Amino acid sequence: MINPRYTLFFALCLIVFGLLLLSQQDKSQVEQLEIGNTSVNVVKINTQEDPPIKRYLGYGCIALGLFLGAMNLKIREHSSENIKIEFTRKEEEIIDAVQRGLTNKQIAQDMNLSLSTIKSHTNNIYKKVGINSRAELVDYLKK
Repeated sequence: MINPRYTLFFALCLIVFGLLLLSQQDKSQVEQLEIGNTSVNVVKINTQEDPPIKRYLGYGCIALGLFLGAMNLKIREHSSENIKIEFTRKEEEIIDAVQRGLTNKQIAQDMNLSLSTIKSHTNNIYKKVGINSRAELVDYLKK
């Protein structure tokens, strides 16, 4: 399966490339003419319009980049729904204790473990679920 980060990076590259194609302009040329003691600068401005293919390519790259970016978000949304998080037996016991409203100190006493061990298990639970606090864990468990 394609890594979503690479897809998003590719989408951003396409958008930037498309913007570069649309923003490029032909540069004018300056010629200096000298006649005797007088010099004149002649600026030649290219008034020809860019070929339409350049514009189409620019818009196409931007559209494709936006489409890939949107698909990447959709893939991430669905992938997070289908993942079943598995906890160890100790983590499940700690989750149960948190749902009962016990503090880390109370959980440590009940399970005959050190407070730092309980904190480590709790942090592992937070990482697995993708949260940062006890309150977020309680909210997550209610879902």
